[in-house]
Amino acid sequence: MGVLVAVLVAVGIAIAAQWPGAKSGRSSATLRTTPAAVVRTPRWMSISYRDLIDTSVITHSRKTVGELLSDMAGGRESPPTGELQPFLEPYSFVCNEIVDASRSGARPPLVSAVAGYPPGSIQPAWAALLREGRYQVFIGDGLARVFLQGRDPASLLERDLGVVRHPLAAALGSSARQAITLEVYAFENEYASQTLRLDLEPIVRQVTAADLGPRKSPLPVAGLASLFATGGTLEAAEIDPSNQLRLYARPGGRETLAESPQTIADLAVVYRAVFYNGLNPPYISLDQHEDNRRAKVNFGGLLEDTHVGLVVLEADKLFKTLSTGIDPNSRANVVASIKAVVPGFLTEDERSLRDVAVAARENIRYWFYPDRIRTVTDGSIAAVESCQFFADAERMGDKRPLGAAQRETMAHLNANFEEYAKRFLPFKELLTVGRLMAIVNWLHSSSAATRVDLDGLLGVELPAFETQRATQKMLAISAVVSRGDGLAAERGEVTVIRLDNLLERQPSDASDDDFLGLADAAFKFRDRDDLLPASIVAARQAHDAADRGLKARSMELDRLGRRIDSERAGLDRTDQGAVDAFNALVGRYEALRRAYNAEVETFNAEGDRLNAISTSVRTIVSVGGGINLEPHNFAPPVVAPQSPRIAAVRKAAAEVSPLRSSLMRSAGAPEAPGRVIDAKWKPPVLPTTAAGQAGETVHRVRSPGYFVDAIVRPSGQPSTLATSQYPTEVIIQGTVEAGRTVLLRRGPPIKPSPERPVWTRR
Repeated sequence: MGVLVAVLVAVGIAIAAQWPGAKSGRSSATLRTTPAAVVRTPRWMSISYRDLIDTSVITHSRKTVGELLSDMAGGRESPPTGELQPFLEPYSFVCNEIVDASRSGARPPLVSAVAGYPPGSIQPAWAALLREGRYQVFIGDGLARVFLQGRDPASLLERDLGVVRHPLAAALGSSARQAITLEVYAFENEYASQTLRLDLEPIVRQVTAADLGPRKSPLPVAGLASLFATGGTLEAAEIDPSNQLRLYARPGGRETLAESPQTIADLAVVYRAVFYNGLNPPYISLDQHEDNRRAKVNFGGLLEDTHVGLVVLEADKLFKTLSTGIDPNSRANVVASIKAVVPGFLTEDERSLRDVAVAARENIRYWFYPDRIRTVTDGSIAAVESCQFFADAERMGDKRPLGAAQRETMAHLNANFEEYAKRFLPFKELLTVGRLMAIVNWLHSSSAATRVDLDGLLGVELPAFETQRATQKMLAISAVVSRGDGLAAERGEVTVIRLDNLLERQPSDASDDDFLGLADAAFKFRDRDDLLPASIVAARQAHDAADRGLKARSMELDRLGRRIDSERAGLDRTDQGAVDAFNALVGRYEALRRAYNAEVETFNAEGDRLNAISTSVRTIVSVGGGINLEPHNFAPPVVAPQSPRIAAVRKAAAEVSPLRSSLMRSAGAPEAPGRVIDAKWKPPVLPTTAAGQAGETVHRVRSPGYFVDAIVRPSGQPSTLATSQYPTEVIIQGTVEAGRTVLLRRGPPIKPSPERPVWTRR
């Protein structure tokens, strides 16, 4: 196994009591509040956002959002709510404006805590959680509003403080105040009716910096960052009796993710995906797109726009290469380069073309599964035992078992994954993702979150990064020529012909069968001589040589014939010598003619045999797939206190006590508040009252990459909200007060401009 080096030890203060009703494995903190809470009477109202939904969007399940909602409403089936979470949760962004509309008088507008963090920008790990909408935080001058999902704001704040404390601490740190006023609202999102239920009665607290610090053994974020900057291969983690988190790595070079050095940000992304995915667990999949010329990239667990997300996406796309031999990005044929590194490599098409029983058209989905990724543990130490995702495949819409070609292709990849990883960087980096997932899943399944402030990772800054949301489909024909004369074992090399250019000429609603028809038609007009096996090429070359020889003999016969005709005309038949010479010439001509005729018969027979050669053509509609990272699909930790891996970790821990001591002295350093709301970010905002509109308040917020325009009218009159977070204006209709329902209607589309930038998805 080699020598392990303990590269991080973190210690902290005593653990506080776990919040009431905490879910197993989830981090939490306890907020000290002053003054004591008063009796609160809930005032619930309803907000219908049904008109805002784009029901035509296709989800990971291949059903549209509208179809999933219809299934739910009709009781025909209960769709996985994780499918709808990314599409329905964001509508909570209206909660802040609804609260404003319920109150009279002008006020300085509050600004979303993610205003400065559009998708793909530099941002802390918590920002994506707020953009998704399960948590909402709005910041103003000395005031903050938090919207949390559930019924009781006080218990919700205790439950979710690990998330919202980060933007609140940053807001407090950017002001000159010792405390800010915090309003906490409860809301619910009912998918079945597409309705937000909002309690207009908040709890109000005065919050200081001391209230927003960790209440468990803190994470020394700087130490973790140093750990990953040092390099090495992550091998184990430990939560010791003093509630200290220790990570162990094998010395070596710095591993990469998305071709960038691995950092603490990657650990934060995996932690967020495992601990805070809601009902949308981590995965990545290439699925049906509204434009059938493309495949949609779906992410779970907020993996989009992260290095980890790109690694799993690129590993997924390589299934196309295993099937056809074509690189999914460059579209070059890379079979030869793979075979030079991976012994015994054959593409799935090469395997399929050996099996005459396989159907010409198949729709196969490929997946990487984590069910063999696991740790071995003694309860306090967990060592990575396996970090390899295993590939598998399934037929789509067909219950028949997979063919031999698919089974052999997946088996070869799984058995030789390390060899494939030498050729394909995404496969190598997928092993790094597996190590991170193994450690974080152990933390999730253990008591670590109740002992260590793992939520400190949510304050880690993620680099600016974007992942694509769609890829172009690949249209290709794999073709081979076999001998049609009983020597079926002799074939040419499998040739892959790319026809992607045909896709862009087709309408977006063209079917896969339409694409296949185009490919078949294009292949019919193609010169196929380059597809022939070597023996047939040699036979054709011999046939061509024979043809050239026959032409030469024909010319020689023609010359002899003309010579015979000429000599016959002037032959002196009384000259026996001349007659004998003439007859010899005629004999030579006859012999040459007989040989020529025999060669013509052989030539024609060989031509007939060559003309009997047939072609075998296989086409691929699309190559989909995915990587499943759901925590419950990982292999559970193996409890084995006597494991050699555990012993190696304990030995490493004993050998690095000087390093441990140096880290212990700095482990209790205060947590950095993060880069959230500071003087550079905070925009100058001034509320204005529209002329001639008594009781109407207009406020505008402008900052780089973000805007909010809100017109709040007297209760009962339509109000208007426009924001970067939604591409059209939102019209709020109805009376905003307890017991009422307001309707959100789509207004005119927002035309993006420097003054009104809209957050778009690529």
